[in-house]
Amino acid sequence: MTDEIKKEEPKLIEVREIKSRGKSSVVEWVDEGKAFRKVVPVNKIKDGAIPEDVLDKAPQYGIPWAKEIKVKATAEDIEIALHNAGIWTADDALKNSNRIIGAINAAYKTSLASVLQTAKKYIKKE
Repeated sequence: MTDEIKKEEPKLIEVREIKSRGKSSVVEWVDEGKAFRKVVPVNKIKDGAIPEDVLDKAPQYGIPWAKEIKVKATAEDIEIALHNAGIWTADDALKNSNRIIGAINAAYKTSLASVLQTAKKYIKKE
């Protein structure tokens, strides 16, 4: 009696094509609330899905922001920034959402300039 070796079907991940160029396509999918994008061969996409092993080997699309932007805020830093912005009470918070956003930005010490600087660094690489 011969044992048939059953080849397991690869797990398919549903993706959305963002853009195609030649033989490559940028695809996007969401897993546990986190969006991912990778560059894959167009011919690997079948009916809006792609094998998981193909995605595992595909290069990332976009800037790895988490590796580039450094934040060092503690809860105490946020409290200090909120107080400095005049947010002391629940009523203050409910009436001043723009001040809260400014305070959070100040506490994280991440600015538009640092994001743009990272973007310019990557443009030079592309």
